[in-house]
Formats: sequence, structure tokens, C-alpha cells
Amino acid sequence: MEKKPLAKVIRPPNGLLSKNLNGNLTPTEEEIVQLTLNDIGERVRKFKLQLFTYFKDFDRSTAFTRNVTKIQFGRVLSTLGLMPSTKDFELLCKKFEDPVTGDVNYPAFCQGVDEEYVGSIIDNVEFNDENKKEIVKKEFPLDISSVDLNELMGRIRSHCLSNRIRIKEFFQDMDPLNSGYVTKAQFLRCLSSFGLSSIGSFNINKVQIEALSHEYKHPDDLKKVNWKKFEEDVESVFTIRNLEKNPNILVPNSEIFLMPPPGTVSWKDNENLNSTENYNVVIDQLREIVNQRRIDCWPPFKDFDKLNRGHVTSQQFRQCLAKLSLPVFDKDVQILEAKYMDNLGFNYYEFLGKLQPHPSAVPKYKEFRAELAKLNSKNTNYETNPYTDIQSILIKVKDQVYKKRISIYEWLRDHDKLNSGKLLKDTFKRAINLCNLDLEKTEIEMIINYYTSNKDENYVEYKDFCREVERAFGSDQLEKNPLIESNQHKPQIFYDAKNLSPDDQDRVIVGLKRIAERVRANRMQLFPRFEDFDRVKNGNVSINQFRRVLNDLNLVSLLTDLELDSIIKKYSIRVGTNDDVNYVSFSDKIYELGSFEYRRP
Repeated sequence: MEKKPLAKVIRPPNGLLSKNLNGNLTPTEEEIVQLTLNDIGERVRKFKLQLFTYFKDFDRSTAFTRNVTKIQFGRVLSTLGLMPSTKDFELLCKKFEDPVTGDVNYPAFCQGVDEEYVGSIIDNVEFNDENKKEIVKKEFPLDISSVDLNELMGRIRSHCLSNRIRIKEFFQDMDPLNSGYVTKAQFLRCLSSFGLSSIGSFNINKVQIEALSHEYKHPDDLKKVNWKKFEEDVESVFTIRNLEKNPNILVPNSEIFLMPPPGTVSWKDNENLNSTENYNVVIDQLREIVNQRRIDCWPPFKDFDKLNRGHVTSQQFRQCLAKLSLPVFDKDVQILEAKYMDNLGFNYYEFLGKLQPHPSAVPKYKEFRAELAKLNSKNTNYETNPYTDIQSILIKVKDQVYKKRISIYEWLRDHDKLNSGKLLKDTFKRAINLCNLDLEKTEIEMIINYYTSNKDENYVEYKDFCREVERAFGSDQLEKNPLIESNQHKPQIFYDAKNLSPDDQDRVIVGLKRIAERVRANRMQLFPRFEDFDRVKNGNVSINQFRRVLNDLNLVSLLTDLELDSIIKKYSIRVGTNDDVNYVSFSDKIYELGSFEYRRP
């Protein structure tokens, strides 16, 4: 080639160098060989055997000669159960033997018995005939006049609506430039992707595909399809485009686009469909029998419908009727099949829906809401001694904030995205509960009512509330008044904050003085007795334990029942859902009245 670069290179066609078969057999022997090959071929197809791999293991040369000996050839056939008679075997070896070595050409044999295997291809080409014309296979256009495009588009819309398919998601990957056009091959692949194929839920043939391609063809390039327009026509089942320009237009209900399966007979229930029996009479008779015998008709049909597609064959439908022991004549069965048969089979879902309908589920949401509201209205109020004035509530909040070192503003401002200084009342309730200030519901309601916005009754001025609470740490706006003396809030002792009546206050003072005199005279120690009952060391004991300690110390005899109840009410504290008594504060007050050193009698 380096010396003659312009020389014409002729490539030998496929099969030119292949080995020819023995053509010296008589017509009778050729017929016997052909019958033997057909017999072996049927067994190969039945058991799906791959003969070439078995013969290749016996190929004796590393150069892959494609030949095996007659003994190896017979051994493979015997192993696979394909061994013919001795006479037929000799004819097979004679047909496929190599004229030089006498071995058997096993690729040719495999190609003769297995249609799916191709050992070699022989092209009929004449090299010296330069004037030979190339044979061009003419493709005739498909006849699309028989395709009802409106029905086809209706079924595509019904398929996309029932499966909630967005066509754009399949086509946009094929159109990276967003031109709105794809080739016919890409259009076919996209249709197959969302179920419009022989293995999908809705099969369309070549003629229908050609009709769609012709309907949405490119005006200049016939090999491209306008998928944008196709998408607009199909997805009109979901909504109408440009609704923002025509807000008063009526959008049709999507259910009108749903179509029955192909092949469904369209006829009304009161028509006779060329039969002497009426459909209503047949279905009423069956329904009466089913109701009398209390038959559950669904299990037999479900046993045949493994894929839960809602269809069974006509023969399976008749078997189900026999299993259910329903006396149905052949003419009645024909009426039912004419009513419920389609291309997928007998639609037993619709049939059993008429024969044995399930009771429709009644929505219970409204009933549940009414019952929930009724239960919530019966909730008892578990509040204990809530404050009834806003000043006491604010003092309580300041005490909690000062003790726990809480910045309420940091908790509330997260709910004010626009920094307007206002929160909805429900939002304020949720946010204030997160602060863990031990406020009762009525106390929170009083705070909301006190700080309700003047401009909108549904909002609360939370910044004013936070500004008032933050004064527990010092005066605000010190930058404007730098010489003012800042005063911090002093938390109240819990028993001083008790709202006792004047009579209860007098009884508490009298009772405490009597106990203090007895403790001072006898030099009693109160803490050890109380600490024996305080296992968790939180400074609290139950009311019964408090009475028991005073009784052990002979202090109960000094008090009347009213005085003891007033003292317990004075030093009671809420722990969870129980009312306990804070013995530490009680003991400190007794030691103070008895003029003892602090906690050292």
C-alpha cells in the first residue's frame, strides 16, 4: 500500500473463507439429514440448550479450528440426550465433515439446529462487477387514515391522569437546548418510558405512533416531532394554561377525561344487547342469591388475579362462578361477558362492585373533631391559687426570670420574622410556654389581654412585655439617663407571696410564736426530723409527713386545727401535681422567732 496508495482495496465478503459443507449426499440422504436436524432442533429449543459452548470445550487446537473429532461429536450429543441412531449419526458426520481432516464442523451443525446461533454469513457479491446496481429496499408509508386521533389522545390523557404522569420530565432530557423538538426515535423512546408500549399499561402500535408523529411534525423537518405541543394537549387534563389571564374561566373536572379500558362495550344497563334476558334481571338474581347464602365472592377472583390488575380471563370467570355455586346459564354468562369484557379480560372489579358492593366509608373527620372538642370542653381546671391581678403576675414572671437568668426576648423574637414587635396570640402562648415560667393558663390570658395591640386585636405587643420583664435586671434606657441609679428586682420568698386572708395571717403568726417558744425552751432541733423524710434532699416533705414530725415533737398540741391548716397553707409549695411543705423555710422562721443563731439552735 505504501507503493500504491491509490490502489482500490477490496474487502472479502463475510463467509468467503468459510468451509463448505459436503454436497455429495444423495437426495434421500439429504432428506434423512434434514429430518434428523429438525428433530434435534426441536429438543434444543425445548430445553434451551447452547450447543456451541459444549463443542468448544473439545476444540483440540489453541488456534480455534472449529472442528472436533467424530468421537467427541458423538460424546457431546450423547451427554445432552440428542444422540440419533447409528445410521443417522454417520450421515450427520458425513454432512458436516472436513474434506481434509475428516473432523466435524460443529459451528455449522449448531447453526443448522439452533435458529438463534449464527456461525457464519455468506454474502453473494461479485468483485469484478463494478456496474452492479445496489438494491435499495423501498419503504412504503404506513396508512394512518384508519387511526382515530381523538380517541388515541383521549386514551393517552386518561393514562397520564390515572397514573399522575408529567410528560415534560421524560422529554426534557432528550431536548437539552429546549427547542421543543425531538427526533421520531426519541419521541418513541419517551412514549415507551411512561408506559405507552407493549410492556406498559397501554400499548400503541406503529400506525398509531406514525399518526402521532405526523400530527405533531416539524413544519420544515419531517424527522422531528413537536413534543411541546404534544405536552400541552395531554396535560390539559390537569389544568388549563394561562389561568392567571382568565381567572373566571371554568376548569372542567378531571374525571371526565378518564376512559374505560380498550375493548369495553358501551351500552346502558336497561338495554338488551341482542339477548332474551335483561342485564338488570341477571344481576338482580345473582345479588339475591349471594345475599341469601352470605357468599364472599372476592376470594376466587383474587386467586386468579396474582398481579392485582382487576381482570381475569373468560375461562377463569366461568371457573369462579362454578366455585361459588352460582346457578348461571350460558346466555346469562354471555350477557355478563358482553358487559364487562375488554381487551384485558373480564373486569371483575366492576362486576363485583355491582354484585356485592362494599359499604362506602363515611368520612369521620368532622365527627372526630366534634368529639375532640367535646372532650376538651370537659377538661377540669388544675390551676392552684392563680394570681388575679396583672401586677402580681408580672412580679411572678420577674422572680422566675431573675432566678433562672432567662432572657425572654431571645425566646420570643424567633417567632417574629419581620421584627414587627407583635405576635399572634396563639404564637405568643406557644413561645411563652417554652420559657418554663410556671405560669397558669389564666395568668397567660391576663398577660395577653393586658398587652393586646391597639391596632389589631389578634396580636400581642411582646416587646412591651419583654421590656417590662427585663427591668428585673436593671433600669432600661441607661444610655439616655446615665446618672440614674439602677435598681435590680429582689425576688419574693415564696411564702411571702402567698395570698392569705387576714385571719389566716393572724393564725399563722400566733401558731409560729407558740412553736418558737416551745423550741426555744426545750432547745429542739427541727432539721434532723424533717431530713429523715426528705430522701431526695429538695427541702420539701408531704403534708402528712409534716404533721407527723410536729406530732413526734409534741408541737401539734400547741396548735388548733385552723392554725395548723393555715401554717401548712403558708409554707405549701407545688411539686409536680402534689402539694408539699417547705420545711426549710418553716424551720428558719421558727429559729428566727426563737432568737436562735441562723440554723444553730
